[in-house]
Amino acid sequence: MAEGGGFWDKEITIGEVEQGRNSFVVVKLVEKNGRRFGDVRKWFVNDQQEERPTQKGVAIPVEALEDFHVLVGELLEAYQHEERVRAEAEANNGNNNNKKNKRKSNRKTTTNKKYGEGEER
Repeated sequence: MAEGGGFWDKEITIGEVEQGRNSFVVVKLVEKNGRRFGDVRKWFVNDQQEERPTQKGVAIPVEALEDFHVLVGELLEAYQHEERVRAEAEANNGNNNNKKNKRKSNRKTTTNKKYGEGEER
């Protein structure tokens, strides 16, 4: 691990994701007082063109990184599922413009919890 120059005692930058012209998210493996974390934090470029971290972020203890990895994978799956459902609905809506269904249902529905539904609606 490289020596830290700021808050962290040691840090390794894993990668960055651009979020706009002057902001980005940085993923690092960091250490403070002998404890290691995965740090995911929003950064910005200030008026002096210096890259600076914001308070918006999270330091995850390395012991929890596998659980976090699983959750991020499930988040991606849920997003991809919702995008497929949205695309199918838009395609079907184009086909059914002349057949509007005016029937309302008072039924409560439940669906697959894996995609964040699972509650009564």
